[in-house]
Amino acid sequence: MLELTLRPEIGIAEVPFTNKSPDRARQACLDSAVEHLFDKVPDMATWSEFAAATPWLASSIRALLHQYGPGMGFLATVRADGSPRLHPVSPIVTDEGLYCFILDTPKRRDLDRDGRYALHAYPAEDSDVEACVTGRAYPVTSPVTVDHLARTHRAAPLADWRLYEFAIETALLHRHEPDTLPVLWRDRRAPLPEPAPRVERRAARPHLQLLAA
Repeated sequence: MLELTLRPEIGIAEVPFTNKSPDRARQACLDSAVEHLFDKVPDMATWSEFAAATPWLASSIRALLHQYGPGMGFLATVRADGSPRLHPVSPIVTDEGLYCFILDTPKRRDLDRDGRYALHAYPAEDSDVEACVTGRAYPVTSPVTVDHLARTHRAAPLADWRLYEFAIETALLHRHEPDTLPVLWRDRRAPLPEPAPRVERRAARPHLQLLAA
């Protein structure tokens, strides 16, 4: 009998878990994990790795995402034509990871096609502080994790949701105060952004003014 240890933190399988029974979900997880064993292995940090690397920054961003109790933020995804799509979402930050339940909507199809995302916390009422994380999203494949978060956060049992974990490439915190610079963290494993293409500017032609003879 083949025993397979699942790694939900690296999105080992592509097939998601929704509101299935635990037994069916576990079997589907095993079948999918065998088929997609080497698919979509992230080269970015999990939330727990990010928090271990910079506890203060992670704690500050977590507080902003949950400043109103339930998580609140704006999720930017990539459309098929490459343009951005922006939606409000309810992220979940735990000690283990950064998660979000997402219904069958265009933003979910964006994540399935191109996992890149940017998550910005809702604006704070009493300050101008901003928080944003970027990276890639992966379907959670552990039925234990799915069931625990669905029960804890009361995910609608009949809704067609899917649980995603957000791996983190960069994290930004900016306090708009005098002599305060933004705090930026980047995962060392993540590829560096490509430099912007150089635009050559042509010398401006001298302006010719026509004068009446």
